[in-house]
Amino acid sequence: MIFVIMGSDRYDDNVMQMARAALRGAIAADCYANLRILPEIIPDNLVRCSQCDGTKECRIRDGLEHFIRRDLEQADGIVLCSRVTAEGHTRDMEAFVQRSLCYRERHHTPLRFGYGRRPTPMALSLLLENTPLDSLKSIDVRMIDYARRMGGYMSKILVSQVPGSELGVERDYRASLKAVQQMSRYLLYTDPREFDMEFVNCPPKNHDHRYAFGAWGSLPDIH
Repeated sequence: MIFVIMGSDRYDDNVMQMARAALRGAIAADCYANLRILPEIIPDNLVRCSQCDGTKECRIRDGLEHFIRRDLEQADGIVLCSRVTAEGHTRDMEAFVQRSLCYRERHHTPLRFGYGRRPTPMALSLLLENTPLDSLKSIDVRMIDYARRMGGYMSKILVSQVPGSELGVERDYRASLKAVQQMSRYLLYTDPREFDMEFVNCPPKNHDHRYAFGAWGSLPDIH
């Protein structure tokens, strides 16, 4: 089973397109695949208790502990999909990372990914839009360490880069989606000792820089 975890609840979003590509890749590898939306599991992405002493249950009552124990402890592989902001990946993904580590290291019954199937391969697909490249802020080092502490390993980080994005310009994401699909397809066959970080550009479609300011209709119909 490969779980695809999406750090957004916008179903018409480009991050959703990446998540769907990851699902297609898992299915192409003859794996069961499932999609989870983080805002549905963690409704308040700013809540932290900071009072863990390892002797009692977490006081934050949402779906994260149940999700980890029921789903991610049984996962053979995990793909994370998130947009990149000026602070790094989104608040929803940051909440997931911090709180899952808390369950792993401070909970009175520690949780870990892929229990009994160690280490668990993980991959991260990021969408960098209207944001400088330095916003990644050594995210590769952080996520490699996160995967290790959760009982897995980070096999690949794929950054779909939209350089110099202008309002109204329709972008071509085909190369990015193909790369995400391939990343998911071969996730379970990666070597724990190897890590790769890849950048895929998303250029304007047909390179004609079409604009649409305050216009209605699909972008290909607007000239």
